[in-house]
Amino acid sequence: MKQATIVVPVWNQRRDWLDEAIASALGQTVPVEVIVVDDGSDVPVEVPSPVRLVRMPWNQGIAAALNAGIAEMTTEWFCWLSSDDLLRAEKVEKQIPLGLASFHRYDKIGDNAHGFDVSPACPWADIEEQRRYLKQGCWINGSTVMLHRSVFDRVGKFDPQYRIAQDWEMWRRVGEHYLWAWHPDVLGTRRETYENLTMRTQANGPARRARDAELQRVRERTYA
Repeated sequence: MKQATIVVPVWNQRRDWLDEAIASALGQTVPVEVIVVDDGSDVPVEVPSPVRLVRMPWNQGIAAALNAGIAEMTTEWFCWLSSDDLLRAEKVEKQIPLGLASFHRYDKIGDNAHGFDVSPACPWADIEEQRRYLKQGCWINGSTVMLHRSVFDRVGKFDPQYRIAQDWEMWRRVGEHYLWAWHPDVLGTRRETYENLTMRTQANGPARRARDAELQRVRERTYA
């Protein structure tokens, strides 16, 4: 019986990086379901068996792609894996016992990688402390997250109006109702290179201005 679903949204990704990401998802120590969502890539993505493929008719952004994958889930647990990141084999097995919403440490590789992530004051003592931290910034990396299906029933799915800050907005929304659990082990690897979206939006120009505008919207947003 499959214990979790790993959703991999992809758009015009390098084939070797996508292959490595998929292999790391399939290599879990417990049975998992892997769903790749092709978000309108110029060259349609092909995936190996037993990976399931969902094709978006045009590029709609990461939030919409993640939501499409969530709609196809057949398990109770959701994990997001960026198409240029990697998971350790024991990620799902170690993370399920943590609770309805959790994340973990990760290391970094690539031409802009510098050591490990910084997870401030984790685990957070209570929801009030968590709210303060999550209002300051997006301390949770998407490829480290695990959420139970019931969380989406309560807070909704990713908001497609955000094209860059969809992760931070979602983590803040989840954090209004659930205390995020944190696993101190390194259970994944983030690829930090100027070829990925995160690094491109840190350069000057329209991409950075769009990113900064979205981040400001999330920072100023209030939650009832």
